[in-house]
Amino acid sequence: MGSSFRFAARSLIRSPGFTLLAIITLGLGIGANTAMFSVLNSILLKPLPYPQSEQLQRVDRATAQNPQGRISPADFLDLRRETQSYGEIGAYTLGDTSLSEPGQPAEIVRALRMTSNLLSVLRVQPQLGRNFLPREDLPGNDRVVIISQRCWQQRFGGRRDVIGHIVRVDGEPHEIIGVLPAWFNDWRHLGPYDFFRPLVFDQEKSADRRSTIVRPIGRRADKLSHAEAAAFVANFGARLATDFPEINAGSTWQAISLNGTALPKRVLMTLAMLVGLSGFVLLIACSNLANLLLARTMARAREFAVRASMGASRMQLLRPLIAESLLLAIAGGACAVLVAQWSVDWLSTRTTGDNGERVVFAFDWHVFGWAFVASLVTAVAFGLVPALFALRLNVNETLKSGARGMTGGRGHQRFRHALIVGQFALAMVLLTGAALFARLG
Repeated sequence: MGSSFRFAARSLIRSPGFTLLAIITLGLGIGANTAMFSVLNSILLKPLPYPQSEQLQRVDRATAQNPQGRISPADFLDLRRETQSYGEIGAYTLGDTSLSEPGQPAEIVRALRMTSNLLSVLRVQPQLGRNFLPREDLPGNDRVVIISQRCWQQRFGGRRDVIGHIVRVDGEPHEIIGVLPAWFNDWRHLGPYDFFRPLVFDQEKSADRRSTIVRPIGRRADKLSHAEAAAFVANFGARLATDFPEINAGSTWQAISLNGTALPKRVLMTLAMLVGLSGFVLLIACSNLANLLLARTMARAREFAVRASMGASRMQLLRPLIAESLLLAIAGGACAVLVAQWSVDWLSTRTTGDNGERVVFAFDWHVFGWAFVASLVTAVAFGLVPALFALRLNVNETLKSGARGMTGGRGHQRFRHALIVGQFALAMVLLTGAALFARLG
């Protein structure tokens, strides 16, 4: 088999144009598909980094106007008082804040307020310092702040003496009490935020049932299934609709797995469409490769006829062609990995925010393995069909016809026409999908 690979390598080197075109075709087709699977894996298949994240649920108050709505402070406090049979529940509210340090102008930073137990619900412990204390979500005790790993590195240079440092938040002095671990900066949930303060409900807010500003996050008990936890939340919402119909009538409460809340449904539909379009790109690349290999096989018809007339067996004729396909597959797979890596890096760079937060699409070994196997299957499968056509050559007619033998018979022509028609049909589907995607965007 080693001699077959050496012969195949020399044959490919003698045809640099064909070899380069075949490798690029494979690389672009499989690379684009691999990049989209990397995105899909990073968004949908990879769980959030919190321990036992499958137990975490987001609580939504769904209405006709807002199917993923937040809840009011008073509703949250009622919910928290009834969670003994559910598990644990915390919450947060969004909102940028003003930050300043001595001798520095104030600036707006991304921040949120959270209940003192939310990090505990998420099973997150600060890398430095401590968590919020229960008394710190009471009015007047909330002048403490926890910062993200990114903020610690970028703003404070990673100094360990940052604990106890005083910063002015919204004009008031606050003490930095903790630094969160780096994995907490996962972009799919709370990663974009750098400053975290206790969520305080004063007397007025505690009675507010109209301001839907609170996003509850629950961790169901081990003994409770997802369906049972969802039923508990739905029943609680139904009771609120009965007790406060002027506000909660027409709303339903839902408990949704936190692992599936990284992106809105519309974005997920767009992502699914992109994955589908990349699949059509791969099919077009495969059919282009099959056409290239068939044309190359037909151009070498006289060579195969001469070797057959000299006594070469079918396996001896097939072996160099299969070896060529394998070499093209390996080179195409390497090219596909480079294309996919560049694509995911480019997507990550394009999503970098002002604070350095970026959407990370991880390129892991599972995706690499898929790319390599896909390149092998594609090249061998689409290289074997032309090779089988070569076995059907009539040796006498091919040797007699000379140059005319390069065009192939009626079966070869039908196969090439089918490939061309298939490519055209796939291109039309791809064009239609791209137009629909542009319109949705």
